[in-house]
Amino acid sequence: MGASNTSIIGGTQNTAAVKDWWKKKRRNNQDLLFAAENGIIEEVKMLLDRNGPKGDLAADVNARGLDQWTALHFAANEGKVDIV
Repeated sequence: MGASNTSIIGGTQNTAAVKDWWKKKRRNNQDLLFAAENGIIEEVKMLLDRNGPKGDLAADVNARGLDQWTALHFAANEGKVDIV
């Protein structure tokens, strides 16, 4: 028997699903950096809430931008004390 597309190891559907998951996760991480830099506290809270609508796609508090700054760096640099 051949391997199923829904197998955990390999398979086209699984590969596409994993790529899609990572794409969404990276987007949420980028959104977190933007929200922190701009002082959008409700967005920051929502993006970090693993029990909220994002679930396992919640942003990673340690995510870093291209310059290796975290959301904390961005918020502090812009004086967004509510975020810090």
